[in-house]
Amino acid sequence: MLIRVITTGTATSVSVLDPGATPLSNPGTVTPQVMPATGTRVWLIPRSAISASTGVATVTFSSQAGVTYELTRA
Repeated sequence: MLIRVITTGTATSVSVLDPGATPLSNPGTVTPQVMPATGTRVWLIPRSAISASTGVATVTFSSQAGVTYELTRA
């Protein structure tokens, strides 16, 4: 999947969570993509970020104000 994030006036960090875990059930470390207050960025959500059991990728945003996103198949 490709995610396109558009911000309008609010700086935002976007994180694609890792559905996997270590053998001790510790979640993987997530590095957020930092969006400027106003801008557009596109990046790939890798297949490994999609849960094999649910088919869902979890994306979180540090702010919900002034954020639009689109998902498309790569």
